[in-house]
Amino acid sequence: QSQPLLKIQKVVINDNGGTKVASDFSFQVNGDAATSFNANLALNKPAIESSNYHGLYPASNCNNGDYSDFCHTDLELGWWQVDLQDTYTISTIKLWNRSSGWQDRLKNFKIEVSSDGAFTGEQTLVYQADNQQAGFPSTYTFSPVDGRYVRLTQLETNYLNFAEMEVYGSSNNVSGENDVTVSAGAYTI
Repeated sequence: QSQPLLKIQKVVINDNGGTKVASDFSFQVNGDAATSFNANLALNKPAIESSNYHGLYPASNCNNGDYSDFCHTDLELGWWQVDLQDTYTISTIKLWNRSSGWQDRLKNFKIEVSSDGAFTGEQTLVYQADNQQAGFPSTYTFSPVDGRYVRLTQLETNYLNFAEMEVYGSSNNVSGENDVTVSAGAYTI
């Protein structure tokens, strides 16, 4: 598998009215047709979990871009949560189950989106799995919902462990058309 010459994770736009982050945008390469780009909003953002099994499997393992490691809670009604650090209109979540065994632990769970991170009633349920094991990945697309926090919660007492969660959507802080030039060496996109 070949590696891209330039990897773009986000575009920062300064429009003299403040800095804005675009997670959904189009760009042109050498005048060719526009290419759509959709950034993983959860990548390397602050993550927490209800517990950490023997202190060995931190929540940050599940949104670091490495699909070979995993996060892991104690035996409980466990949960994992990511703070996107801004409010986004979220429409797709990709979930990678653990590949090194014990995949059946991730089959009864729900995914919710929240604006304040409390998950005490204001959250929106975007997906629920009832005896349906997550894959490598499983992609969940739903009606767009605004939120800053995404939480995966077990629906039965078990160990919660999975490899990665990616969150996709658009920023609520970017509106209209924006011209963006990103330079990397001799390349301009």
